[in-house]
Amino acid sequence: MTEALFKPPEPLVLDGNISENWRKFVQRFDLFMTATDLDNKREEKKIAVFLNLIGEEGLELYNTFTFENTQVKTLKKIKDKFQEYCAPRKNVIFERYKFNTILQVEGQSFDNFVTELRKAVKTTEYTSQDEMVRDRIVMGIYDKTIQERLLREASLTLQKTIDLY
Repeated sequence: MTEALFKPPEPLVLDGNISENWRKFVQRFDLFMTATDLDNKREEKKIAVFLNLIGEEGLELYNTFTFENTQVKTLKKIKDKFQEYCAPRKNVIFERYKFNTILQVEGQSFDNFVTELRKAVKTTEYTSQDEMVRDRIVMGIYDKTIQERLLREASLTLQKTIDLY
């Protein structure tokens, strides 16, 4: 059977950063479903696989959800219920605050710093994420010599910023 070839996702953890745990679980679940061709099965089978893989805590949470009598249970509707619980509306201002306070710390590699910025900017809803990451690199880079060199560049793109490092 194809399922044995692929590692299923770890159960959903409802402690710590629940929103991030949910995002990772869904991504791994969707990959597993595609890799095992289970995403082409009947809806009941997909729901059963989802509820089986989500773990004890997730199943207990699922049992608290209410669905309208007329609402046919689909995997999408069940995922939407989990999404509402695990990732409530985000505070964009707070997300931007967190992004704009990221600084490269002593000993942190430049690549790690850029990766941290690229991950953080995704939650900010900025329209030009590349420009924001470029600006945070210039403002938050630990090496002041490189910072001064970057500030002297008139037409600085994100790629040019990375290349100049």
